Amino acid sequence: MIDFEGDAEETQHIATQKELSAVSDLTAELHTIQARIARGREILAELEKAETKILCDLLPASMKEANLKAFEMPNGMGISVTDHVVTSIKKADKPVAYAWLGKNGYGSLVKTKYTIDFGMGELERAGELQKFLDKEGFDYGSKQDVHAGTLKKFGKDALAAGLVMPEQIKITTFPKAEIKK
Repeated sequence: MIDFEGDAEETQHIATQKELSAVSDLTAELHTIQARIARGREILAELEKAETKILCDLLPASMKEANLKAFEMPNGMGISVTDHVVTSIKKADKPVAYAWLGKNGYGSLVKTKYTIDFGMGELERAGELQKFLDKEGFDYGSKQDVHAGTLKKFGKDALAAGLVMPEQIKITTFPKAEIKK
């Protein structure tokens, strides 16, 4: 990293017009690049939105209207529509939903994580945490979570089994076109 203050004190160099021009040009180029990156992100978001509309709305509807489950183009690219499942639990509903999962035999889906902040010099005490946590009176927090992929698979399996979910666990199905290249 350049030490501007230290460099200035050591050399007392006065920047030439050429050097100032180079800094100015690079600053302008950086600004242009950053603006292009921001615009690129906007374009990407627009393209992803258009892709989702075609994959999840327009193609499934068009194929349903044509009574097609799959379609192959002359170039070998194929398309089919399958039902996708999204399973979600709102943050406020997690305690009730996790209790329901545990009560109904799905507790293994829930992971529990404990975190404790130790100060400097407490490395040895941290190593002894499991044995002395309650005895030493440390304040600690815990977090429970179900991995998104695990929750999605559970939702698919629950739908297939006809399992009735509590209102805190939302399972949504929607058709989505899948393209094979």
